[in-house]
Amino acid sequence: MTLTLFQHPLASFCHKVLIAFYENELIFQPVTVDLLDPGSASPLLARWPLGKIPVLYDAERGRTVPETSIIIEYVQQYHPGPVRLLPIDAEERLDARLWERFFDLYVSVPMQKIVTAGYGPKRARIPLA
Repeated sequence: MTLTLFQHPLASFCHKVLIAFYENELIFQPVTVDLLDPGSASPLLARWPLGKIPVLYDAERGRTVPETSIIIEYVQQYHPGPVRLLPIDAEERLDARLWERFFDLYVSVPMQKIVTAGYGPKRARIPLA
């Protein structure tokens, strides 16, 4: 298998990549990463020392691709399927990227903080502000 996706089922940014992959019936190996378990995290960290997910590794091209938006654009470029993931028109593509970044930064990230704050002991919870 040429494509390996390092991901976690509770990470919303991973779901964006999974939607793109499933829409295009892309064959890939999903690897669930538990960042709190050094054994589970080590294959990811060997590819992307920042330890953020999702990360795609393309063995065929020898390329590690981090970050949701970049993975989706990379797959469209090098492993295209029947569904176009970004508009062909440059202006429309800029608009798509704008709204994608808007929802990531101003909707998804704040919502993820709410979810994260609900886990663990109170002293370890992340402040919402």
